[in-house]
Amino acid sequence: MKFIKQGKPIKNNMIIAFDYYHTLTDDKRMLQLVKLCFRQGHQIGLISAYGDRQGSQEVYQKRVEKFLRASDIYNLMNFIELVHFNDQKHIARLKLEACKKHKVEVFFDDRLDVCKMLTNEGIMALQFTR
Repeated sequence: MKFIKQGKPIKNNMIIAFDYYHTLTDDKRMLQLVKLCFRQGHQIGLISAYGDRQGSQEVYQKRVEKFLRASDIYNLMNFIELVHFNDQKHIARLKLEACKKHKVEVFFDDRLDVCKMLTNEGIMALQFTR
């Protein structure tokens, strides 16, 4: 068996963000991924878009925080950014702006339009499909 020398470790301080609804909420393995990324030294954030259907920002924020606390990941978050949309066609742009603001390098989302826009702007976006 031949030993292959490992290279230098990859930068261990990426900023990784997750969408809330239909990404963190739909599969407990995503919550485990958040914890794993945190343990590996990455900065973790949450970016979520909400519309009038989800209620006011205060109502939506309480719902998100309750979920994060119940999932034992609230204290792992470096930032939580909630963006309001009037029309779903604006969600991708709003999330892109939030990603740029927080210097996100990797983003997990369930929406293909979001992943495409972020990828086109140089952010690694990974789609979580249901």
